[in-house]
Amino acid sequence: MGQLRSMLRGLAWNNGPECLPSAVLTMLEDAAEGLDIASFTTVVHARLQRRPDGAWHMTWSNAGHPPPLLIPARADPYFLTGADTDPPLCVAPVLPRTSHTHILAPGDTLLLYTDGLIETPTASLDDGQHRLLTAAAHQRGASLSDLLGSLQRSLSDNRDDIALIAFRADPPTSAPPGHRGPLRVRATRQRPGR
Repeated sequence: MGQLRSMLRGLAWNNGPECLPSAVLTMLEDAAEGLDIASFTTVVHARLQRRPDGAWHMTWSNAGHPPPLLIPARADPYFLTGADTDPPLCVAPVLPRTSHTHILAPGDTLLLYTDGLIETPTASLDDGQHRLLTAAAHQRGASLSDLLGSLQRSLSDNRDDIALIAFRADPPTSAPPGHRGPLRVRATRQRPGR
């Protein structure tokens, strides 16, 4: 996983922000196959760009990973599934990959997570996703740190690795023209038994 993550970051950086996430995942899959480090791997690759109106334009591609969760500032949470479902990396390398888009309004929160958060031996994946939707709705106004901590405590059974990344689309500030400002992202990672 470390090798694939490093290659993904390098490919995304080298090809620039205009390269679609689906193209980056296709290049990653080709490299993994060519270097003989291919394995069944799920991944979401997303790009966020601030628009002049303060909203954020998200473009993403999902290779068999649990779908990103959007927690709107003023509506119920829902999963960003896109129109097509792409397989995990190195399962069907000849199939084209798909990019999807969505606009995050100021105050919306995006959550990326691993299956360790929602999957348990005693419940189905659908049950885990429903529990995540319910827990996220109750934590809508919480800080990113509190949101991540609460979701981890209330949903995880601590049997699997968990990684969570949250992004909140802050309202625009009176920054100089052309300044994009810092991304406010919080992340946490937990290994089983901790």
